[in-house]
Parts: sequence; structure tokens; C-alpha cells
Amino acid sequence: TCAYTPSESISVFPWIQSEKDPLKLVDSIVIEDRVVESAIGIGGSYTEQYARYERLCEVASEELLKELTKHTNNAVKVYAYRCLRERNPSLADAMKVGMLDGDSKVWWISGCSVDRVPVSDLVNQP
Repeated sequence: TCAYTPSESISVFPWIQSEKDPLKLVDSIVIEDRVVESAIGIGGSYTEQYARYERLCEVASEELLKELTKHTNNAVKVYAYRCLRERNPSLADAMKVGMLDGDSKVWWISGCSVDRVPVSDLVNQP
């Protein structure tokens, strides 16, 4: 069975934990080009991609997150939306409307599942 509880935290990636420039985090998210949840695989591994997302939430302004929901990369869009949803749910709801295009897809990894899913599926998750 797959574990769904992360066994590590952002501290295992000190270069991400210390990053202050949200656009450098965005560039790295674009390179990996997938949405990775907090724990993947049998061991519930915590990944660099998820650490980038967590750090982006910490260092990006609300205005930048709003702009990133319109980014050309779908992983960036999803992560920016999730950051906004944590910080300002009503603003996230307003930005969500533009993300419900049924044709946009992104690679998504959660637990032991890997799939290419519509962006709308990920922004509609609770």
C-alpha cells in the first residue's frame, strides 16, 4: 500500500527553504512540470517539487499568486491557485473561473498514482 503522510519537511531541501525569490521557485516548478502532492510512493516521500510549492506560498505576494494563476505552465497555475486558496479563499474563487478550461491538463502525482488530469479537477479539489 502507499503511504500518504509525508515523513519529511522542507528542511530536507535547505536550498529551497532559504529561497526568497518566488520567480526562481516558479522557474524550477516549470522545469519539473507536474503537480506533486505532499507524499508520494510507498514510503510517502516528500519531494523537491512539493517543497517548492510550500515555499512559493510563503514568499510570493498575493498579487503575484494572482498573476501566476494565468501562467502558461499548468503546474504553476495549480500551485498558485492553492496558495491563494489558503491565503484568500474569496480571491481564489474569483481566479478559479479562468482555470476551468476543460482542455488544460497537467501531470499529477499523489501517493502511488500518476496521471495526466484536467487542471479543473485539481482546482476543484477540497
